[in-house]
Amino acid sequence: MKAILHTRYGPADELELTEVPRPVPGDNEVSIKVHATAVTTGDCNVRNLTFAPRDFKIPVRLFLGIRTPRIKILGNEVAGVIEAVGKDVTRFAVGDKVFGTPGAAMGAHAEYLCMPEDGVLAIRPDPMSWEEAEVVIAEHDGAPVGFALFFHNYSTFLGRHGIYIEDLYVRPEHRGKGCGKQLLAHLADLAVERGCGRLEWWVLDVNRPAIDFYGSLGAQAMDEWTVYRLTGKELGRLAAGGR
Repeated sequence: MKAILHTRYGPADELELTEVPRPVPGDNEVSIKVHATAVTTGDCNVRNLTFAPRDFKIPVRLFLGIRTPRIKILGNEVAGVIEAVGKDVTRFAVGDKVFGTPGAAMGAHAEYLCMPEDGVLAIRPDPMSWEEAEVVIAEHDGAPVGFALFFHNYSTFLGRHGIYIEDLYVRPEHRGKGCGKQLLAHLADLAVERGCGRLEWWVLDVNRPAIDFYGSLGAQAMDEWTVYRLTGKELGRLAAGGR
């Protein structure tokens, strides 16, 4: 497979497009064919070590590699299709469209990537393209602990775009520590920066802790609205002209 190799510390000129062996998923891993990834400040910081204060240069080098990088393939955001699963995998199947982050392990700047099924990985909503949705990853001590998947919608009433949060997830052991609030605050900042008229999402009526949390942020429940949905046979019947 093709991959962008990171073989020495320094500017982007040191990166090299080359052929490397395709990774084989372990028993609890999935193999993802990468359709979309990103180059982030995290990739740049790991590549040139600019994020490490002077007093931490040596510990960081010990972790990332003293003379040459231990992490040969950068990239910590991925969206793609699962092409193979390990024998113990139960959450995902071949053909699933997914998105997530490998975290500190990185590796997304390649044609294929293996990730554990219990990592920060989720099914990508359809019928989105690989470019339509965006995701924000929350980290704690360098490890991914949550994410928010969102995309732009449009309000004809306001005459402006908005941001809709399709999925907000925080690992159970990190809930109640402000992670969800920080994710929402970041999306609110994006909405303001992009000139959006509103930030919105859904919540189940029975999820009282989430409802109380959202209310504490100043979010208003749209009780006068009812969500309608067509699925299965009803969706097909209407598509066929209501027959």
